[in-house]
Amino acid sequence: MKTPWVLAIAAAFWRLMELLERERDRRYHEVDIEREKALKIKESADETARILVAENQAYKDEKANELREQISSERGIYATKDEIKPLLGFVNSEQGNRRGIGTSASVLYAVVVVALMVAAFLVARHQPVAPAPASTVTVTVPK
Repeated sequence: MKTPWVLAIAAAFWRLMELLERERDRRYHEVDIEREKALKIKESADETARILVAENQAYKDEKANELREQISSERGIYATKDEIKPLLGFVNSEQGNRRGIGTSASVLYAVVVVALMVAAFLVARHQPVAPAPASTVTVTVPK
């Protein structure tokens, strides 16, 4: 026959096991609740990221369309190689005809520079000159 103290220890052991099992279940339940919260936060972040990606893509598409429109509108503005060939031929022939400083471009350049220098001189000559401030002198006389 078992003694009462052995039965008391066995009963205490089983109560302790029940308490530990309840504590384990409570912790598992808390972990499940926190996991659900984290999952909701992740889903919210994923949705925000999807929205931002969609907005970013829409912005990129809009800018790409604007660039395409600009390129299409500017397509006829610039000269083609075939249109430039006569101009290049003229420039090359003029460079071949240079003899010293007598070329028309050099003379035109010199005339423009001299005209600008004369204009700058005339403008500077007619600028009013501000008078210099009068200097003050302090004289101390010994007593």
